[in-house]
Amino acid sequence: MENLRRRYSDKIFDAIPGYISVQDREFRLTAANDSFRKDFGEIEGRYCYQVYKQRPEKCEDCPVERTFRDGQKHQSEEIVRTNDGRDVHVLVYTTPIRNDSGEVTDVIEMSTDITELKNLHNQLTESRSRYRHLFEEVPCFISIQDRDLRIIEANRLHREAFGTSYGNKCYEVYKHRTEECYPCLVKKTFEDGETHIHEEVVTSKAGKKINVLVFTMPIKNQDGEIQSVIEYLSSDLLEGRAPGTRGGELAEEYLRSLFKQLDIGPYEGDYFQQFTLRGFSLLDLSIEAKGVRLGFLDDAVGSYPRDDETFSLSGGAVFVGFGIMADAWSWDDYKDSDVTGKIVICRVNEPGRDDPDLFEGDALTFYGRWTYKIEEAARRGARGILLVHSDDTAGYGWHVVRNSWGGEELYLPSQLENDLEFRGWVREKKLREILSAAGRDLDGLYEESERREFEPVDLGFSVSISGRGESRSLTTRNVVGIIPGVDPLLRGKSIVLSAHIDHLGMKEALPGDDTIFNGAIDNGSAVAAMVMTAKLLRERREELHYSIIVLACQAEEAGLLGSRHFAERIDPASVVCNINFESTPVWGPSRSIFGLGAEYSTIEQTLEIVVSDLGLGYSMFSMTDRGFFYRSDQFSFARRGIPSIWISAGEDYEDGINHQREFFTGAYHTVDDEYDPLWELVSTRQTIEAAVLLALRLDRETARPTWKRTLPFPVEHGGVSVGIVHEDLHAFLSLRELIVEFLQVHILVHYLG
Repeated sequence: MENLRRRYSDKIFDAIPGYISVQDREFRLTAANDSFRKDFGEIEGRYCYQVYKQRPEKCEDCPVERTFRDGQKHQSEEIVRTNDGRDVHVLVYTTPIRNDSGEVTDVIEMSTDITELKNLHNQLTESRSRYRHLFEEVPCFISIQDRDLRIIEANRLHREAFGTSYGNKCYEVYKHRTEECYPCLVKKTFEDGETHIHEEVVTSKAGKKINVLVFTMPIKNQDGEIQSVIEYLSSDLLEGRAPGTRGGELAEEYLRSLFKQLDIGPYEGDYFQQFTLRGFSLLDLSIEAKGVRLGFLDDAVGSYPRDDETFSLSGGAVFVGFGIMADAWSWDDYKDSDVTGKIVICRVNEPGRDDPDLFEGDALTFYGRWTYKIEEAARRGARGILLVHSDDTAGYGWHVVRNSWGGEELYLPSQLENDLEFRGWVREKKLREILSAAGRDLDGLYEESERREFEPVDLGFSVSISGRGESRSLTTRNVVGIIPGVDPLLRGKSIVLSAHIDHLGMKEALPGDDTIFNGAIDNGSAVAAMVMTAKLLRERREELHYSIIVLACQAEEAGLLGSRHFAERIDPASVVCNINFESTPVWGPSRSIFGLGAEYSTIEQTLEIVVSDLGLGYSMFSMTDRGFFYRSDQFSFARRGIPSIWISAGEDYEDGINHQREFFTGAYHTVDDEYDPLWELVSTRQTIEAAVLLALRLDRETARPTWKRTLPFPVEHGGVSVGIVHEDLHAFLSLRELIVEFLQVHILVHYLG
């Protein structure tokens, strides 16, 4: 380190504001700048934990230790004590110094004083508490009502007089009547945004008449903007927002107008990124094998992505187990078998669900997704594929498959450049019936497919598939905006925010009167969260070094097609990361935030700090067995080698209900996913706040996010490799990078303070 200091100047080392030190593997301080020595004294022979914490042993959670262990940069917040007894809140950054062999020999640690910022945060929290106390204890009746005149919050005195009346209409509570009052001051305030005053006589829950002077005044906040986006996108007017339909086009136009309104500029000169899709719909389908006929929609669904109005094909049935070839786990279900022209029957999910060392155990990887199975079958030259559905292995009921595959299937033209004529699903109970007629035991085949030694099984019968279909070419549009960064060296690189605007459209064949899949949560709430995140980042544009791309993508429900089209047309090196919004929670407060996919990259460390700053816990999404990381648009970026996450308020809600699990096992992909004006939207705001802070923190980090573990999916292009360089040069680069990052944060903190 002395060579480093001599070579790159004691003056630079000592002139940097904040505390800088270098530590060896024993946590012994080997160098420090003047600011450090001034507040903590001389370092010779002393250990970091003695100097910072006056402790006799190492701290339990030490960022320096983490850097020695994994060779990555780390950040944390700490409280240290100076020589004069002051407790100082510091933001700590650590980075490794390596030798010629690539081993980490020392760690540079830099810290900036954020005490004033923490005090400001504490004062804000205290102020919020005081305002809440004032609301509760003010000696009058206070209620908050929505546009439907429902009471959504009330203070203590109001609750004592009128009861806990949340969700009830004001005229029901105050007048015990079934019709609106006239004139209605609340409605008038909603109409003109003004305060109004009127004398009224109301009746308490005990039947007592009370003379009151009523004041109404508007509340204008973020919730109204969130609600308006969700409500419009999920209205019947948009007919489920299927790509290439009138409703889908209305959604595109709406997002463009929002971007314009928020002063978010067009990406590459145009808000619309137009692309072509091929659409194929089955009007009738017949699948027959061993005398067993499968009913369309009830037993089987599928897609024949060719232009023929009628079709008929057949092929020998081959059971290919899970249909996986994954070098990372030395797994090959196909072996050297030739399935050209065959109808392959394939399990969804993957083997080893009870083995954490095989395909990540019960967490579904990309190799377990049906999209991968189809891609692999196409690469192998199969003529058709039947995916076997059970609720357990698919992770969702048959109704999800039927609703998703029972209408038009969309494809990018590049996906059709193969010999796979038919792709579809069959219910497990019907397959079991077919195999029984052929003298085959499905459970026995399943058991064989759980072993690495498994080889494809020729089932000894043919599968005949016929039907009628329609095809068309259509154009649809991603809506893309950009918030340019201000740093001339970095604004050519971007952080991408994304959320899909499409949903499942309409299904006239559904029983009942409601045939519109409104998609309020999937994905109206997520679009609202993305738009609000972009709005807040636009307001802080002068702080942004990188540009922010805002991508409202189409055709996610058809297989991430819009985000895939976008991701395939960008240079992966130009994208820092992707923050995706999917089915954003709309309920009350959560105690946590999760970033699905963050565990694969260094985004996780940054997100953990953000979550801690918000006073929340960092959690993992519990439904990892459903493979959600591969089912939403962040995966289009991850496949290109770009670190990506789905950010969301977590499942630990204060009311004790896991709302996400309820949604994904209930209204998800049904006509019941509709807008509810009673949604509290607290968890929506939490998601937005976490996303904004994450984007800002990633923006000021000069070290871009990188992958940090073996990836459970193939990366098509891009990726990061780390080489070994000379110790002095590597140390200099690490120090230079950390100094730039540190100074950005130091200046920001002292500006805010």
